[in-house]
Amino acid sequence: MNVRAATHPAAYLIHKYWSRKPHNVLRSLFERAPRGLFLDPFCGSGVALSEAAGLGFECAGADVNPIARAITGVTLDPPDPRDVEHVVGVLLDGAERELGECYSVRGAPLRYVRHATVVRCQCGRVGVPIRRGRYACAACGAAVRANLESMVATVVTGVATEDGVVEDDALCAEQARRSEEGIEASRFDVAFPLNRRTLSFDGLTTRRLFTPRNFACLDFLARAIHAIDDPRVRRAALVLLTSTVAQCARLVASRNDLRTGGQAWTVPGFWVPPIHLETNPLVQIRTRLAKVVRGLAGLRSMAHRGPRVLAASASDLFESVAGRRASLVFLDPPYGDSVPYVEFSTMWNAFLGEQADPDADIAVTDRVDREVAWARYEEALRSTVESVAALLAPDGEVVLTFNNKDARAWAALVGATQAADLFADRVEWMAPAVVPTKAQLAPTGSYIGDFYCVLRRAAHRPSRDRLSEIASVVGGL
Repeated sequence: MNVRAATHPAAYLIHKYWSRKPHNVLRSLFERAPRGLFLDPFCGSGVALSEAAGLGFECAGADVNPIARAITGVTLDPPDPRDVEHVVGVLLDGAERELGECYSVRGAPLRYVRHATVVRCQCGRVGVPIRRGRYACAACGAAVRANLESMVATVVTGVATEDGVVEDDALCAEQARRSEEGIEASRFDVAFPLNRRTLSFDGLTTRRLFTPRNFACLDFLARAIHAIDDPRVRRAALVLLTSTVAQCARLVASRNDLRTGGQAWTVPGFWVPPIHLETNPLVQIRTRLAKVVRGLAGLRSMAHRGPRVLAASASDLFESVAGRRASLVFLDPPYGDSVPYVEFSTMWNAFLGEQADPDADIAVTDRVDREVAWARYEEALRSTVESVAALLAPDGEVVLTFNNKDARAWAALVGATQAADLFADRVEWMAPAVVPTKAQLAPTGSYIGDFYCVLRRAAHRPSRDRLSEIASVVGGL
């Protein structure tokens, strides 16, 4: 492949979704295939579908993750950015009239509030970790981790506005009181799947990831967005909102003494730093709106935009095109137990108003017994690849991408492709333009970059299967 991975343009940055593949690499792989039906059963945020549509393919895709389908829907069928800018701008103006006083500090708009977590030891003693993620309990001496499960309160230690940083006790106390003013009930307060891997515990719901003030503000905005009449504008506005909520949560660590915001949410789970920020959602969403408007304008300039088939599962997708033949299929399946994207997306899906069934995701999860999870992954991957092979035209191709250091994940993939008589005659490794989320979140580490394989049907097993060879080297098979 004589192409180097490029960073994504604004059109593909309307949401901070996981693990987008380089758009220019995908296009270079797709443009050599004969035009016809293009299928993507694990479409994610829709970059592959978008690039295939731009090349003139008839596109259909699927994803079990509601937020992935929402982003893909906007990507393939974007509304007029002027409509989104106007409607959301009016909505934000109303929110600022209604809630602006809640985010005012001596007449100036609030930027950040710095919180230190107050945690409880199992023995019942309460302490405040100020500079570290752990503290030793003064009563029993045990180490206590400062996390959301053990957090019982916070102490405000600093406030920032456009005019600067203030740390006096009276102002911090006032902001602490305002930060605790919230709402009793919300339809966006949903329970998270219990999984220690994602730091999700029994009793974790949406509101616990936010200060009461910020959750009330986001509830107000979400209700207003869900009431937008135009479905395409409403979907784009929900993508805008969900792309912003993580920066409004307790998941943002304090950095640079409140001169700038904290690091974006990249840690492997719903971890609340012991010193974290409460940002102003009204400022965050208005800033993000400008980026989304630029992205929508970029999408509108691309060829072949319009409604496409988007299914809620790979099996639904295959059923929708039964009797037809695909000239090109893109396979970017879950990489074993690398990252449980559906479970990580619970916070986004909460405000989207549509939760995924985590058991519908074929990724290996710690929510169930590991052997059961791996067996289910292997069977689902085999079933998906068999369906792809059955739909593939005689001269059709499957472009597959994979990244894993786990031999079991590679064995599942190779077993699935060979059982379906799909073999790779070309495998190439591509370095990413930036380090992907998976490389940061994978529990056992990850090599940087992805393998791209072109698979074709074969009546007889060839003497050489490049995918199997790569699996032997990388996965240690």
